[in-house]
Amino acid sequence: MFDLTRNIDFDMAGMLIYVFLFLASLRIYSSKDRSSMHFYNILLVGFFTGIADILVVVGETYSYALPAYFSKIFYFLFLSGTALSTYFVYKYVRSYQKDDPGTLNSPMDIFAFALAGGLMVLGLVNIFTDILIRLDENGAYVRGNLEQLVYLLPMVIFVLILISLFTHKEDYTRRQFISILSLIGMVSFFSIMQYMNDDKILFTVFGTSVSLMFMLTSLETPDYKKLMEVLKEQETTKQEALKAKELADRLRQEADSARIAAEAASNESQEAKKIAQQSQKLAEDAKEAAIRANQSKSSFLARMSHEIRTPMNAVLGLNELIAKESTQKTIVEYANDAKKASENLLNIINDILDFSKIESGKLELVETEYSFKDIINEEYTLFSFKAKERNLKLVFDIDPNIPSVLFGDDIRLKQILTNLLSNAIKYTESGTVTLKVTLEGRGRSSAVVKYVVKDTGIGIKEEDIGKLYDAFERIEEKRNRNIEGTGLGINIVVQLLTMMGSKLMIDSVYGLGSQFSFSLRQTMIDSTPVGEISDDQAEKKKTVHGQKLIYAPEARVLIVDDNNMNLKVFTGLVKDTGIKVDTALSGSEALGYTLKNKYDLIFMDHLMPGMDGIETRRAIISQEDGLNKDTIQIVLTANAIKGAMEEYLSYGFADTVFKPVKQSELNDVLWKYLPARLIENA
Repeated sequence: MFDLTRNIDFDMAGMLIYVFLFLASLRIYSSKDRSSMHFYNILLVGFFTGIADILVVVGETYSYALPAYFSKIFYFLFLSGTALSTYFVYKYVRSYQKDDPGTLNSPMDIFAFALAGGLMVLGLVNIFTDILIRLDENGAYVRGNLEQLVYLLPMVIFVLILISLFTHKEDYTRRQFISILSLIGMVSFFSIMQYMNDDKILFTVFGTSVSLMFMLTSLETPDYKKLMEVLKEQETTKQEALKAKELADRLRQEADSARIAAEAASNESQEAKKIAQQSQKLAEDAKEAAIRANQSKSSFLARMSHEIRTPMNAVLGLNELIAKESTQKTIVEYANDAKKASENLLNIINDILDFSKIESGKLELVETEYSFKDIINEEYTLFSFKAKERNLKLVFDIDPNIPSVLFGDDIRLKQILTNLLSNAIKYTESGTVTLKVTLEGRGRSSAVVKYVVKDTGIGIKEEDIGKLYDAFERIEEKRNRNIEGTGLGINIVVQLLTMMGSKLMIDSVYGLGSQFSFSLRQTMIDSTPVGEISDDQAEKKKTVHGQKLIYAPEARVLIVDDNNMNLKVFTGLVKDTGIKVDTALSGSEALGYTLKNKYDLIFMDHLMPGMDGIETRRAIISQEDGLNKDTIQIVLTANAIKGAMEEYLSYGFADTVFKPVKQSELNDVLWKYLPARLIENA
C-alpha cells in the first residue's frame, strides 16, 4: 500500500501482537501487584514506541515533502520509548526481589535510570545535531558518529538486569527466573539482528512484542498470580506457626522447672510425685495447644487461660497443703520450691494472655470508683515480704494531698505498679526500692497523679533502653540469665499506659539504678486528701478475716468439680476450718446431694462435661423437693478473661473464686458468706 524505504512488515505484525496483549492484560491494570503494573507499563510504552518507529520510516520515505526535523522528532520519540521500555523491564525484574522498595534506593537503580535518561537526552540533542542519524542528499538515513550508543546503552541496562537477576536468584521461583532470562535473551537477539541488518528490515518492535507475549503467558496469567498469592499466604501461616511453637517451647521450659522441683519432693512424698506428673502433663498440653495454633495465635493464647489454670490450681494447692502439713523440713523446702516455680509459670501465662488480648485489640479498660489508699496498701502488702527476702529496703513516699477516691481502671493500675515494683526488686541486689506518688496537678473534677518507681539496682545501658519496649526482649541475657521472666512486662505496661492516655518514662544509669515514671489523669469522686499513709498502716491493712482462719464446725458446704485433684485441694484448704465438706464430680451427682442435704454454701465449677456449672445451678433451684433453692452459690473458674466475673454474676452466682484458689482468698469468701451464727471464732 505504501512504497516505503524500509521493510516494516515485522513492525506491523508486532503492533498487532501489542493489540492482542493489551486486550489480554486489561485485568492487570487494576491489579495492585507492582510486577503486573510494570508489565503493563512495558506494553504501553512499547506500543507507542512501535508507532514512533513506523513514523520514522514514513518521515524518511517522504523527506522531500516534510521538514528535516520532522523525522528527527519521531526518532527522538522512538529512542525515548526504547529507553523507557528497557528501564521498565529493569524495574519489572527488580519488583520480584525482597529488598526492592519501588524507589531508587541502590547505586544500580540509579545507574539504570541514568542510562535510560541518557538515551533520551541523546535523542533530544540529535534533533539539533547529527550525532546519531542524519538525512543525506537523497533523503536516506545515514548513521552518525554516536549511533552505536542507541544499541549500547540498552544493552548495558540488560547487563544490569542480568547482574541483578543472578545476585538475587533466591528471590525468584524457577519459573520466574527462566522466564525473565528468556525475555532478556529474545530481546537481545532481535536487537543484535536489527543492528547487523543495517535497519533495512525492522525487527525490534516484533521481537519485543513476541518476548512480552511469552512473559504474559508464563508469569502474568491470573492463575499464576493466584498461585503465587496462595504460596505467599502459606509462607505467612508457616511463620505464624513457628512463632507459636517458640511460645510453646518457652512455656515448656518453665513447666520443666516446676516438674524438676516437684520430682525432688517426690522422693519423700507420693503427693509430690503427683505434682510432678501434673506439671509434665501441663507442658505437653501447652506444646500440643501451640501446634494447633497455626490459624489463630490469639485464640490459642486465650484458651491457655482455662487449660493451664485448671491443673495449676492442683499444683499450687497441693504444694500449699504439703508445706502446711509436713513436719519434715526437706519436704517443706521442696514444696516451696515447686510452688515458686509454678507461680512463676502462672505469671508468665498471665503476661502472655494480656499481651495476646492487647495485640488483638480485645483488652478494654474497665473504669470504676476506687480507693487510692487501698491501691497503695495492697502494693505494699504484696512486696514488703519480697523485699525483706532479698534484704532490700522498700520505701513508699506518698503525697498526702492526693484525693482519696478516684475513678479509673484500678485493676490495670495495680498491674502496672506490680510489674514495675516486681522488676525493681528482681534487678536490685542491695539498697532501696522506692515508690513515690505525688499530686502533679488538680482541676475542678480531675487530678493528675505521678507515679515513680526508683531502685538502686544494676541499671540499664543507654543503648539497651529501647529494647525494653519490645515484646519478648530481654537485655543482657547472659548477665541476667538467673532472673525469671518473659520480657513482656514492660511492653504490657507501655501498651496499658497508652490505652490510659499516658506514657512510660525511663531514666537509668548503668550500675547505679533505674527510674520508671508515668502520670495519670483520673476523675475525682472524693477530693478529700488521702492523708499520711505510713508503712505501719500498710502492714495493718490486711483484714481480720485475712489474718484469722475461720472456724465453723457446724457449717456444711458442697464442692462440685469434675477434676478429682481440684476437689482434693479444696478439701485440704478447708480442713482446719472444721467445716463439713461434701464433694461431687459432676452436675448430676451434685443434684443427688442437694436433694438429701441442706448446705450453707455451694462452690460450683463452671466448665464440666455433660451438665456445666450454670446448668447445674439452674437445676438445683428448680428441684421440687430440693433443700437448697436459696443456698448461696459461688462459681469456681479458671476463666480469667475480661468480663468473666460480670457474666457469672448475671447468671445468679453470688461471687467468683478464680483458680488457682488461694487459702487467704477462700478464707475471705467463707467469712463473707457463711452465716455468723455458725462461726465460733467470729
